[in-house]
Amino acid sequence: GGGQRPRGRSMAGDEPPRKRIARPMHVDAWRESPTMRELEAFVAGLGEAAEGSKTVAAGSYAGSCEAVRAALELLERTEGLIDAHPPHRQSARFGNVAYRGWLDAVREASEAEMAQFDDQHKQELAGYWWNSFGNRTRIDYGTGHETSFVVWLFALHKLDVLQDLAGAVLAVFPRYLDVCHRVQSVYRLEPAGSHGVWSLDDFHILPFVFGASQFCGSKGSGMAASPKSLRRGELVEALAGSNMLMRSVQRISEVKTGPFQEHSPLLCDLAAKVKSWKDLYRGLLKMYEGEVLLKFPVAQHFLFGPLFPHTWELSAAEIEALDHPENPSGAADGMVTKSPFAMAAARAPTSGDPLATYFGITRRPLFAQAGSGAHPGLAGLHSGFGAAQGAALRHTGAGPAHALGASSSSSSPATGQEAATTTKVPHELLQGKGIKLQGWKITTNKTRISSEAELDEAKESHRFRGHAPDFPLPEMLFGQNFCRFEHAASGLVIDLNALDAVCCCKIEHDANGEPDRAMFKLPMADKWANRKDVNGTEIKEWREDYDWTLTSTYNGTFKWAGKSERGAPELRATDKKINYELLKRRDPILFYESLDLYEDDLFDFGESKFSVKLRVMPLCFFALARCWLRVDGTYMRSFDTRIFHEFGTSQVLVEVSKKECPISDLRVSDPRLLMDADKAEPLLPSTSLQTFELALPASGSSA
Repeated sequence: GGGQRPRGRSMAGDEPPRKRIARPMHVDAWRESPTMRELEAFVAGLGEAAEGSKTVAAGSYAGSCEAVRAALELLERTEGLIDAHPPHRQSARFGNVAYRGWLDAVREASEAEMAQFDDQHKQELAGYWWNSFGNRTRIDYGTGHETSFVVWLFALHKLDVLQDLAGAVLAVFPRYLDVCHRVQSVYRLEPAGSHGVWSLDDFHILPFVFGASQFCGSKGSGMAASPKSLRRGELVEALAGSNMLMRSVQRISEVKTGPFQEHSPLLCDLAAKVKSWKDLYRGLLKMYEGEVLLKFPVAQHFLFGPLFPHTWELSAAEIEALDHPENPSGAADGMVTKSPFAMAAARAPTSGDPLATYFGITRRPLFAQAGSGAHPGLAGLHSGFGAAQGAALRHTGAGPAHALGASSSSSSPATGQEAATTTKVPHELLQGKGIKLQGWKITTNKTRISSEAELDEAKESHRFRGHAPDFPLPEMLFGQNFCRFEHAASGLVIDLNALDAVCCCKIEHDANGEPDRAMFKLPMADKWANRKDVNGTEIKEWREDYDWTLTSTYNGTFKWAGKSERGAPELRATDKKINYELLKRRDPILFYESLDLYEDDLFDFGESKFSVKLRVMPLCFFALARCWLRVDGTYMRSFDTRIFHEFGTSQVLVEVSKKECPISDLRVSDPRLLMDADKAEPLLPSTSLQTFELALPASGSSA
C-alpha cells in the first residue's frame, strides 16, 4: 500500500488533462522532471507489489481497499458497454467503426464514474481513464494508451484513494487487460505500431514487466524455473490464469499464426538468452522506460494535468497546436503535427539491439565473419569426417515429406473405400496419454524438468549401453518423459526416453579408434585451454568421453516385456522403405503427441535439443526422434530416427539418418531459416542413411 499523502481534495484545480510534449526537446525536459521520476517509482512499486504473487481473479479480490473494488466494478461496466455497441458489418479488415460509438459511451460516462473516486478531480481522472482504451480517430491501441491507464492508477494513488498497490497490479491491471483484449478483438483495433510493441506484443508491454516480477523470488520461481519456460507451450497454458506474462504469451498464440519465433523473435530471444526472472524483469523495466516513456512518437500523446503536471515551458503557438490539432496551421516550426503512429519508421527501437541495450546481451552472428578463413570451431573436426562426407549419399526423400507435422494440403486424398476403412478401426484412448489399437498399446508421458535430486539419482543408478549420465547434463532434462510402444502378441517394447537418450551423448569408438560422430570444439576452446588455478595447477575441463554439444546417437530402446530369455530384439538391415505415401494420406490422426527429452543452449553458443513427435493413424503409426544441434557460426546437424509400423504387417521399420555440415557450406537467402530445425533440416546434406527391420515374432517364438 502507499504511505499517507495529502488528500486530493486539498489539491487545487480540476481540468481535463492535455498533451504537453510538442517537440523532441520536450522529451528531454520530461526525462528530468519530478513527474517522470514519480511515475517511474510508481511503476517500480507496482512491480515490487507483484513479486512472487499470482494474478487475482476479479471476483476473488479479498483486500480491504474500496478503490480496488470500485475499479473492478467499473471495468465490468465498461466491458458491458461492448454488448450495446456490436461491431458493424464492413469490408475493412481492421478498424471497425462501431468502436467509436463504444469509446464515446465510455467517455460520456467517465466523469460521473470518476466522482466515486474523487469528485474534485473527476475531469482529470476521466481524461486518463477513457484515453486508456485507444484512439477514436485511428481506431488503434498502443503502449501510450496502456500508460494512460497507469497514470490513472498513479493519480488515484497520489490522491491517497488507491492504497493497495498489490490489488492494483494483481487484480485491477489484469482485469483492464481482459477488457482491452476484448476491445481489440471485437473492434479489430490496429496496433499503434507496424510491429507491435517492439516485437513483444502488438499492443502491450507492462504485462510482460509485471508478469516477470510475479516469477521473481522464491515463491515465483517455484511456478516456473527460468525464462526458458516461455517456450514450453503446456506450461504457458497452465500458468496463463495466474501470471500476466504467461497470459500475454498465450494471447499472442491465440491471435497470431505461424511459427512463434517468426512473429515474436525478440520474445524468443529473451526466453533463450536471459538467465533469470529478475534479469528479465529489470531489463523489461528499462525497456519500458527507453522505448515507451522516453520515445517521442509515444510520449507526445501523454496527457498532463494537476495531478500529473508538466514542468517545462511551451510557447503559445505550441499550446495552441496541441490543444487544437484540427488546425495544423497554428503549429510552431519544427513541431510534428502528423501522428508518428502512422509512420512505420517510427516503430522500431532506435537505441540499437534491445537485447544489448536493456539486457546486456550481445548476439553472436549465426554465420562467421567474412574473411575469417576456415571456421575456428572446426579446427578439431575429426579428419575422417571429410572423407565420409564426400562419400555420403544425399537422401533427397528425407525432406518435408518426412516432417511429422507436414501439412495435409499437399497429400493425396483418400478414396471413398480407403476413407471408409480408416473410420472403422476400433481403438481406445488412454486419458490423453496414449491409445490402444490393433494389438498395440502406445503411451506417452510429458511432465516437468527433472529436479536436482532426480538427476543425482539418475547419475548413481541409471545405465544404458554401459554408460551412465555422469557428465554435465543438459540445462533442461525431462527425465520422466517418454514415448512407448508395446506389442501384446510378441511382447516387444520400443521405448524413446530421456535418460537413455542423454546416455548416448557418451562417445563410442570403433575398432580403429574412430569416434561415432564428428567432433569439434568451440571457437574459444584454444584460448580456454591450459588455464591454471591460483596454485599454478592446470585446469582440465575438456572431457574426452562425452560430447559437449550433447549430440545423442540414441535410436531407441528395444526390449522384450518382462524377464525374457530371448535376448535383445535384433535390428536387421533391410532394403524395405517406410511407406511415406501412406503417411501423406488425409487419414484421421487418432492420437498425436510432441515432447522434449532434453534441451540446452550450449553456453549461449547455440542449441542442442532432443525431441519426439508421434502420430497414430487408423492404418499405421509413425514417430520421429530428432537430436538437433546448432552451434552458431560453426556447425549444424540433425540425427533422426523414424519408427514406422503398418498395422497388419509383421515388422517395424526403423530409419536412421544423419545430416550435418559446417554453417559456411549452407547458402540460404534468409539466415533465420537456420534457427528453425524443421526448416533447416532439409537443407543439410546427408552423411548416413540406414533402414532396419524389427520382426514381430509370435508370442513365445524366438527373436
